[in-house]
Amino acid sequence: MLLRYNEIDLRSFFIVFISFVGNAQINGFDLVLFVLTPAFLLLFFKAHWSISRKGALVFALLISLFSVIALQAALINAPYFDGYYLWPLKAILVSIIVSFGGKMKWPILNSIALGLVCFALFLIGDYEGGRFSSVFGPNMLYRIFGFLMLFSLANNMKNMDNHSGRHLFTPLLLIAFGAFGSFITGSSGALVIIALTTLIFLYQLKNTLLLVIVMLTIVLCVTFFTFPGSDFSWVRLSSFERIIYKLSNLAVDARLSGWIEILSDPISVFGRSHQYYNHLWNFGYSYPHNVFVELYAFFGISGALSIILILYACIVSLPLAFRGDTLSILFLVLLFGALFSGDLSDNYGVLGLSGGIAVIFWGRSLPAWR
Repeated sequence: MLLRYNEIDLRSFFIVFISFVGNAQINGFDLVLFVLTPAFLLLFFKAHWSISRKGALVFALLISLFSVIALQAALINAPYFDGYYLWPLKAILVSIIVSFGGKMKWPILNSIALGLVCFALFLIGDYEGGRFSSVFGPNMLYRIFGFLMLFSLANNMKNMDNHSGRHLFTPLLLIAFGAFGSFITGSSGALVIIALTTLIFLYQLKNTLLLVIVMLTIVLCVTFFTFPGSDFSWVRLSSFERIIYKLSNLAVDARLSGWIEILSDPISVFGRSHQYYNHLWNFGYSYPHNVFVELYAFFGISGALSIILILYACIVSLPLAFRGDTLSILFLVLLFGALFSGDLSDNYGVLGLSGGIAVIFWGRSLPAWR
C-alpha cells in the first residue's frame, strides 16, 4: 500500500482527542482547554467554517442549554474533582468544532497513526490488579482501542466497496490489535464496543446467518454465566472475567442499586447536589458512572433535555455508523463508554458531539451561511 503524508487528516485526529481526553491535566492546567483546543484553532483557523440557518437556530438553543448546565455544574460541589465545573465549557467547544467545521474524514493513515499511539500505550503500560493500564486508566484506555477497532473497520469497509482486496490486511490487523487491547483492560464496556464492531462487520458482509449465530451465542453465554452456581474460574481474558462477575452479582452491585435509587426519586427542576446522595457513595463509587443517571441526578430539567439530545444523536448515528461515518463512530464509542464508567468531566464529549450531530442533521436542508 502506497501512503503519502498528505493522506492523513490531522483535523479529525485532533477532534477525536479533544472529545476523548477527558479531565487530563498538565501541571494543573486542563489539557483540552489549554493545549489541544488552542492548538486546533491555531492550525485550522483559516479552514472553511460554515453553518446553515436552521443549524444556527439549533446551535443557539444548545448554547442556552449548555450555559444553564455550566451554572449548575459549579454548584454541584463534586468532592472527587475540583475541576468538575469545566466540563460544560469543553462540551461547548466540541459542539462548536463539530457544528461549524465540516465533515470529518478518517483515511487509513489516521488509523495507522492511531495504531502507533495504541502500540506506544501498550509498550509503556502494565497490569494493575489484573487490569491493563497505561497513560490512561483502563476505563479510558479501552475507548481509544475501541476507536482503533471501529475506525479501522470503516477503512476496511471502504476498501471492500472499492474492491481493493489487497489493501485489507492493514485495517484487519489494526482491528485485531484494537480488540486485543480492549480485552486486556478488563472493562466490561470493552465487550460492548467489540460486539458493535462484530455486528457492523457482519452487516457489511451481508451474512445474515452468521449474524444470527453470533447474537444467539452472546445470549447463550450471558444466560450460562449468570445461571446460579456457574463456575467461570476458567475464564482468563480480563474483560470476559469482569463482565461475567458483574452479571453474576447484579443483585448486590453498588452501581446498579445506586442507579435505581437515584432514578426512583422524582426529577428535580434544578437538579440535586452531590451531597444529597452521600448515603449512596462508598469506596470506589463516588459518582453514578453512567452519563444518563448523572444528568438526571445533578442537572434536573436541563439534564433531562440533554438526555433527549443524546438519545436523538444515538438514533441518528447508529445507521450512519454501519456505513462507516467517522463522527457517528466517535460518538457511539464515547457514549457506550459513558454508560459504564467515568463522570461528565471525562464524558463531556458525549454531550458535545450530540449537540454537533443535532446541528448538522437538522441543518442539512437549507443553504449554509459563510
